[in-house]
Amino acid sequence: MNSGRFRLSVIAGFSEENISTVIKGLNAFEGKSNGLTMHLTLNNNISKTEIYKLLDNTENFNTYLESPLSINGSSVISPSILFVLTASQLSLDEFEQAVTLQSFTVNDLAVAIQNNLPMPYLTLLFAQTESVADMPLVLHTEYSSYNNLADVAVAQHNVPLLKLLETHGVHATNEPGVITGLDIAIMNFPTAAAEYQNLQSFPDKYIETLNYLIEKGFNAHGITHQTDHETIILFKAPFSRGVQSSEILEPKLRAVMNKIALIGSNEASKQLAVDNSLVASAIEAIEIRKSAIYDNSDACQNIQKELLVAEGFIDISEAYKIINDIKNDGENIAERLHEIDPVLVNLWRRANPTNSGSLNNESRLIDLLRAEQYQDALEYSSTTPLTTEEIDMLVFALLQNIDAVLPIWNSRITSKQPSALISFKYFNIKQWHLLMLRGFDFSLQDQYGNDMFLPAALHSEQAVQLLLDNGFLPSLNHLGLDVLDFLLEDSYEKGLLNPSLIPVLTVVKEFELSHFSRVARIKRFFPEEYEKLIKINADLNVTETTEVNKFRLQL
Repeated sequence: MNSGRFRLSVIAGFSEENISTVIKGLNAFEGKSNGLTMHLTLNNNISKTEIYKLLDNTENFNTYLESPLSINGSSVISPSILFVLTASQLSLDEFEQAVTLQSFTVNDLAVAIQNNLPMPYLTLLFAQTESVADMPLVLHTEYSSYNNLADVAVAQHNVPLLKLLETHGVHATNEPGVITGLDIAIMNFPTAAAEYQNLQSFPDKYIETLNYLIEKGFNAHGITHQTDHETIILFKAPFSRGVQSSEILEPKLRAVMNKIALIGSNEASKQLAVDNSLVASAIEAIEIRKSAIYDNSDACQNIQKELLVAEGFIDISEAYKIINDIKNDGENIAERLHEIDPVLVNLWRRANPTNSGSLNNESRLIDLLRAEQYQDALEYSSTTPLTTEEIDMLVFALLQNIDAVLPIWNSRITSKQPSALISFKYFNIKQWHLLMLRGFDFSLQDQYGNDMFLPAALHSEQAVQLLLDNGFLPSLNHLGLDVLDFLLEDSYEKGLLNPSLIPVLTVVKEFELSHFSRVARIKRFFPEEYEKLIKINADLNVTETTEVNKFRLQL
């Protein structure tokens, strides 16, 4: 390989001066798998001259370099791939002239699709691509693969491209029991709450893709289960990443997801009888390796238990045995568990939710909220006692539109509390301030007595300080972990004091045994953080005889 052959100067960190040195170093990796990957990005300022130089590699234009280098989702690099990644910096006319005398492969087109090259450019690139029905190998990773370009288009939710591919006989995969186009579309939905902050500008492409595939007769793999306030769908194809419908915070998108026909496990692919084929031999070799791994599983479990013992924790199975023993007595369960460790109360509640019923599908309020008919929802809330499920849905709706939903929340005539307040941790700090400005009652508690300081602490120090600045104080007198327990647990798990500890400790005057036991844990394993902690509040000073907490709640 040589520097002129690949023109790597369009990549950040590469220049005409150092390319030859880098290429020389990469020679040691050529044809080998070393487990090393270097993720590269493009230069911020790429001249058109550099882009056109990529086209000069006429003999090696589609020669793919397999090395530790990867760029923008492609595991290999070639002049053709670098060209499609930089192509949008050319005008459409310039791009058309540039590609007229070039040939591209599905690998180049797949990278272009994955990196959202505009549709007019893709159409021109498509016309210069041979064998468009082939499998794009460059996007195959340990965690994902695509059978054809239509699968890539589905993953990017590009319906216009799906329609173009359809005219050339290329369709998204549709193999019940294995994977379908709908599975691919759903597993590529955004799931981070931050991506749903502004629903007015939320892209339509996700709903368009679902509707397109549903109309084409696609189904998705999944199962349903009930929570205390709604029906949740777990979409998951075999051996693929799963997505819960509750992770999708756009109501219209969730409504379409609820219309999808599900493929159950009973429709899984049937295994053929073993034969003497090369495939069967390969599978047999894999099964032998799996058996070796399973033979070591007991040893791995023992190591895990030894690590727990080293940290002074009791195994979770033993914790639930204690919970079940007290539960079988049937009296004062929460109080007795709290005396041992408040974390046992939370574990018990997690295993035995108060509300086991399913969501009432005929709830008019929920239908009105989903349809964004806020005035009718306001009239309903002000005249009709709400169920716990409806209260929970109102909390969720606040995240979507504070100005429209807060009057509905304030007008409710029921005194029921929400089942949990954890949704508030997904509000950004501007939304916290807006709620305060609009008069939201931050003295709200959930059905277990947890107050708004818990989601505030899980959100940020700024949210905690906002509550304190407006006269609210944390409640520490309920059963189960309180906000200080959570903050101390989090500090231990991360080996670093949670920033929200400082404002909370300025107002907490009395401490419980559970607090001291968690401080003792920090002292034993992170003495420097302990010293910082007692400088904030000297009353948390513990001695060597203070018992360290033995139970943990994974945060």
